[in-house]
Amino acid sequence: MRTLHINGMTPPALAIAITLKEKALDFEIAEVDWRATPTAFARFSDSFEIPATLEGEFPILVDDATAVSDSYFVLEYLDDAYPAPSLKPETAYDQWQLQALARFFGERALPAVSTLGIDQHFAGATDVSELRALFGNASS
Repeated sequence: MRTLHINGMTPPALAIAITLKEKALDFEIAEVDWRATPTAFARFSDSFEIPATLEGEFPILVDDATAVSDSYFVLEYLDDAYPAPSLKPETAYDQWQLQALARFFGERALPAVSTLGIDQHFAGATDVSELRALFGNASS
């Protein structure tokens, strides 16, 4: 079973949840209080990559025995591990455009959206129970 560990409804957490739904993959959501992030990271101490995450925070996807962090890499992992339906463009040029767009959103747009309070504006959901309801098969 896949578990998406999140510390709030951040844009990266939403992107991963949407991707899991697009690929029709079952998953659970486990919420971690952002103040407990260092302690929560201890659960992944057998992984070098998780404590060294570039984002330094959640979300973290655990897929069976594999834990993957950094939302962009989680999305890449999901598309590689579960290729159908593919989320990646077919041509090299289109893949470059996707990379450029992802960089723009990751470095510029999403931090601005997060500052505006995405958790209060995404489909009216204000807490994790409402996020679970939005994604139907996600349970705690």
